[in-house]
Amino acid sequence: MGDSLKVEASYAKGAAKYVWGGTVDTTGGGRFAKLGAGAGTAGSMAFGYVLDGVYTNGSSIDLSSAWEVSAYYEHYWTPAWRTSLFGSYTSITYGSAGNAALLAAANGTLLNTGSFNGTNTGNFNFAVAQVGTRTAWTPVQNLTLSAEFVYSRLIQNQNGTFTANANTIPGVAAGSFEMKNQNLFNGSVQILRSF
Repeated sequence: MGDSLKVEASYAKGAAKYVWGGTVDTTGGGRFAKLGAGAGTAGSMAFGYVLDGVYTNGSSIDLSSAWEVSAYYEHYWTPAWRTSLFGSYTSITYGSAGNAALLAAANGTLLNTGSFNGTNTGNFNFAVAQVGTRTAWTPVQNLTLSAEFVYSRLIQNQNGTFTANANTIPGVAAGSFEMKNQNLFNGSVQILRSF
């Protein structure tokens, strides 16, 4: 079997979930969030929304723009052993009017979980960069053992300090979170048996 290389890219205006992967809905639209260590009472935080558009009373819908590029390379060491390397970069932007509306909401009460208290002067443009690797072994036909590792970086453009209300974010005490980019590390092991 030969090595393979795949590259793809996509862009959407007002249809961000086609780029970001379908159903990432949670309360308040598609949301990515990560709490981490850092300065302040509680630590640091990054979050971003994947919304098709932003609407405020008396205005039209400001459509978001989303794009992504991803690549995948797989190398066969032997017919039984193969390793792949993959990565992607996915971004969403809201434009000046959309960002102004989101920022106004954030500096007020944000989903009843807390507030920036007017300290956030950034914007809600958001991106996720990922790189990973997977090694698979097929010792016999229809049985594959594999291990995968993925590193993700949440890249947000907000600043300021978010003050969380008590008992509104599950498992998180009330406190202050400095807005910072966050790192995530994921790994998995899989045993796949086909019949």
